[in-house]
Amino acid sequence: MGNSQPSGDETARGDDGGATKPSVLLPPPPTHHASEDALADARSAIDAAAAALDEPGAGRGAPRRSNRPLYYFHPPEKAVYGTVVLFHGFSGEPYGMRWMADYFFKAGWNVYSTVLAGHGFKGAGWPTVDLKPSMGGGDALRIALAGNPELAAKLGDTGALKGNPAAAVELFEALTDEVPALAKAGPLYAYMQSLEPGGDPDAFAARFDSTAADYGAVAEASLRHVAGLPGPVVTVSSSVGGAAALHAAGVEGGRVTHVLACAPLLRVLGDERRQQVLALGPLGIGPEQGWSPTNRFPLACHTAADVFGGSVTTNPAVLQAFSFRRTKLFMMLTESEDAAHIPTSRAFFSKIANGAGADVMSGPVGLGGADGGHILGWYPKSARVPHPMVDPTEVSQNMSNAYWGSLVQEAHRFFTTGRVEVEHLLSEEPVDELPAPPKSPGRGWP
Repeated sequence: MGNSQPSGDETARGDDGGATKPSVLLPPPPTHHASEDALADARSAIDAAAAALDEPGAGRGAPRRSNRPLYYFHPPEKAVYGTVVLFHGFSGEPYGMRWMADYFFKAGWNVYSTVLAGHGFKGAGWPTVDLKPSMGGGDALRIALAGNPELAAKLGDTGALKGNPAAAVELFEALTDEVPALAKAGPLYAYMQSLEPGGDPDAFAARFDSTAADYGAVAEASLRHVAGLPGPVVTVSSSVGGAAALHAAGVEGGRVTHVLACAPLLRVLGDERRQQVLALGPLGIGPEQGWSPTNRFPLACHTAADVFGGSVTTNPAVLQAFSFRRTKLFMMLTESEDAAHIPTSRAFFSKIANGAGADVMSGPVGLGGADGGHILGWYPKSARVPHPMVDPTEVSQNMSNAYWGSLVQEAHRFFTTGRVEVEHLLSEEPVDELPAPPKSPGRGWP
């Protein structure tokens, strides 16, 4: 498939030179060249961040096998569009973004795949929200439950608590009887309210020891690692990485021009599930989580993901950056999502779009920026896409993403022109006018 179309052409043309179909703007040729010094500085900054992952630290857990940030830069003589910074999702790793990295590098971008906060280590080192020991947190409740099997059984019977606020309040009071210090954190409604986005930050700080904000701080640092490279910085992100990318784009002063956020985790999916995450996670008594027997993590890690995601939706710097189009957003969702709360993501999009630069479309892909504004798309249930970032080799919930190639092509178009052909997002066929997606991820970095 060719990709040598004239720069800035608004029309895709056939072999005979005649117009064949209307098209969104085609990418212009890349024009930026990085100096040897700029490349060396970026490599040095990223290598230093990688070396820090080897430093011992209390409670950080064992290092993960694939815990290194990855980068691939073009030489100075090669013109580039800018830099793509990749943010993987919750429990993921940089290598998991290799398909994306391969595509954008070959399309003419410098590429940097980062490590989310704590994710260089196994789950014990990921951000958490924990009730302060002075309020009954820490080991106190675990010890008390070990001596009260009846109460422990009630706590484990989450089905009995579903849709029953009175039972939840009664259980919290029973826990307080076992650990009187817990009364300082209650009553239950006040405890829960302090974890909600937009809640009183002083009430939160008084109750919890939290590293949730590390997701944002580490993402900000990642952008600074490549600050000296020429051209715009754009980000590709997923899940909690999506929330981190939105945060960093908002607070880093406008260096990020475009963001692709695939199902950003701004709120944990499922009201009852989320209540468990918020109520039990900080207490240190919720069920252990994990998809691998060798990498388990506490429920408080999900609490931190929810709290951080909520902070992004209420952060004035983030809302201002996107509302005033300083940074443009392409958000891709799926109705088969199993982790992120889609209504919250759509509400966030609606808040920053303000009805400007977004036309409601009748097709299954929802909002397209008519003036190069923000773009919201989604895969319907019938598309059987478990998560937009799932690549063609992955299977989740017995589903994959047959449209992945179209997504990366349209992301490249979005980054270079500000536009997306939304109809193409539900096509399994790549278009000739854009760099072809990779056929396979290979066995290593691009």
